[in-house]
Amino acid sequence: MARVLWRNRQYLLTDRRVVARFGSRRRHLRQMALTDAEVFRVVPFSGSVATVILCSRTDGTVLTLHCLEGAEILLRILAGLDWSPGKAVDSPMLS
Repeated sequence: MARVLWRNRQYLLTDRRVVARFGSRRRHLRQMALTDAEVFRVVPFSGSVATVILCSRTDGTVLTLHCLEGAEILLRILAGLDWSPGKAVDSPMLS
C-alpha cells in the first residue's frame, strides 16, 4: 500500500508549515501551519513508518500524512522538542 501512495504524494516540512501534495496538480496542495497543527492520531506500521493525522486547532481541518517515513521526527517537532528554524530536519534532535 505504501508504494502506491508514495507515487502520488509528496510531503514537505518547513520551519512554519507541513505541506502535502497529492498528484501533480496545484489544486491538490494542502498545508497546515506548525503552530496550528495538533496530532490527532498516529497509526504505526513497521520501523519508522506511520500514518500521522493532524488536526488544525483553529478550524478543525484534518491533514493525513499516509505512510510517512521518519514520522517520529515530525512528532518531536510538533511536541516542541529541541528544534529551531534552520536546523536540518533529519539531524539528531535529542542529545
